[in-house]
Parts: sequence; C-alpha cells; structure tokens
Amino acid sequence: MTRRRRTGRAALLLPLGAAVLAAVLAAACARPPRTGARIVSEGSLRALPKESVGLLVLEVGSLRRLKATARWMQELSLAADEGPFRQVKDRFGAGLLKDLDRIGLAVVPQPAGPAGWALVAEGAFDEAKVKEALAGQEILTLIESEGKPDLSATALAGGSLALGPRRVLEVVRGNAKNPGAGLDANSKMMLPLAKVEPGTQIWGAVDCRGLAALARDTAHSQGLPDPTQSPAVHAMDALLSVAFQGKVAATVDFSLMGEAAEAAKAKDLADAARSLVALARMGMNQEQARDWLEFLQGIGIDQKGTAIVLRGNVPEKAMDRFAATARSASHQATAGPAPRP
Repeated sequence: MTRRRRTGRAALLLPLGAAVLAAVLAAACARPPRTGARIVSEGSLRALPKESVGLLVLEVGSLRRLKATARWMQELSLAADEGPFRQVKDRFGAGLLKDLDRIGLAVVPQPAGPAGWALVAEGAFDEAKVKEALAGQEILTLIESEGKPDLSATALAGGSLALGPRRVLEVVRGNAKNPGAGLDANSKMMLPLAKVEPGTQIWGAVDCRGLAALARDTAHSQGLPDPTQSPAVHAMDALLSVAFQGKVAATVDFSLMGEAAEAAKAKDLADAARSLVALARMGMNQEQARDWLEFLQGIGIDQKGTAIVLRGNVPEKAMDRFAATARSASHQATAGPAPRP
C-alpha cells in the first residue's frame, strides 16, 4: 500500500515538475538578449537626446578587468588630469573613474550652430555625494567661455552623471523623467543598436543620413567647403545606419554592420570596400608594415540584400603602434600652436 502511494505521488509530481521547467525555459527564451538597444532602454543612456545621430559606448568596467587594457585605463585616468575634464575630476573626486562602469557619448545636432554633444556616465556612484558636488544646483556649469559651448554637469536618477552644454543637459534631464522621450524613442538609432552583441566592450551606432546632414549644416554655418562630394559623406548618403562593436582581448575583434536603403547600393558599397582593401594590400611593403598587412588580410566583407557586414581583427602589435602614434600626435598638438576651432 505504501509503495503504491509513493508511486502515485511521483506520478503527480513528474508532470508538475515538467510544467515548472517548461515555464522557466519559456521565460528565459522570451527574455530579450542584452543587446546595445536593451542596454540603452534599461539604463540612463535612454535619456540622451532623441535627435542624436551617433552614439559611442565604452564598457569601462569590463575594460578595466582586462589585463590587455590596463595601460589604456591608466592613460584614461591621466587624461582626466588635463584639459576641461580636470574640472570634472576636481569637482567630483578622483574616485569617480574607479566607480565608473559605462560611458555613452552622443552627437547631437543643434539649430544654427555646431554639433552639440552629451555624455552619460553610469557606475556605482554615491548619488548623495554627486548631488552634493553640484552645490545644490540641478545643472552646474563648470567651464564657460565667450563664444564657445559651456561644459556643465547634472545628476540623473540612480546617481548617473551627465556632462555637456547646459542646453543639451536640460533636454537630458527632461528625458530622464519621461521614459520613451529620449534616445530610446529614436528608431533610426535603436534598430542598429539591436544588432550589437552582448559582451562587447566598445560599441555604438550612427544614423548615417542624419550625420551626413549634420556635416553639411556644420560646414555651411562655419563657412567651410561643402562636404557633399567627399567619399565619407557620399557613403553615408547610401547607407541608412551603421552599428559597430569591438571585443577586446590581446587583440581587438571588430564588426561594422551597415544597412542600405536598396540592395543595389549595398552591393556597390561592398564592392567598393573590397576594392579599397585590395588596393591597400597591394601597396603594402611586407617588411616595413607587417602588422598593418596582417590587419588588412584579416578583413572580411559580406553583403546580403540591404545588409553589409565588415569584420576584422587588429593584432596586438598593430594596436601598440596605433596607440603610440595617437600619443605622439596628442603631445605634438599640446606643444604646438593652438588649432583652429
């Protein structure tokens, strides 16, 4: 009799356990992957202006944990000791960089003027200390110069910090209080951001036609030559959007994922890109630029319908060479005469 009861209970529990397991699996499958679009919509980056035409995101917390990027992180910290961001470090404390988890920098068109920008920093910040550093103001101006955009700062819910010109930060603060009013409502940016894979340390997207229009407006407002015929602007006119991502280890694996309005334009761009890479390979001297040649040989370009995907890998020696070149250029710019605005 006891054996029969146990068998009966087991017969009842098995279907119940199967049902629970099925429910758990269904919930896991229904949960959207943590793509770039999801990160934006669930965090403070959604407060960036809806009109943004470009977004660059650095996963600082993830980069900090990689041995290969230890030197880069150190240089980032040293960079904060110079220029305008010294004001940010002095105001909010040196611990700000240590608690930093993610940075999102957006390019924001502005009426009758040069392009604006906004930066949102997410991390394990002490919200009370951030607000205290703002001296009781909603938006605190750190640097203000006649004829130039100001550098201001404001705190967002959860302790996130936003930097940029005051008029842009006013928009950011309003978006933070109204989900669906900021970058998360911009389909031209969110659709390409949905292609960004989880676990990527450097990523972002560009609204190509919006950025091309911004380039023309900026050139016109500053009396510069019309950039319409430049190859970059011409390519952006043919594309709707580009998403990009980079996974960092000893080397950097990167992808650029473009979307064209027509399959024919996508094919033309893919063919042109393949031709440029082939020409660059032919012009390389293997002894003088072996690492650069290795980089070019690792580039692959695929096109299907309106989609174009360019994948590549930057070897460690090439990364060191690029970093050294960038540092040298930075030092020369600092020591040389003041550049044109």
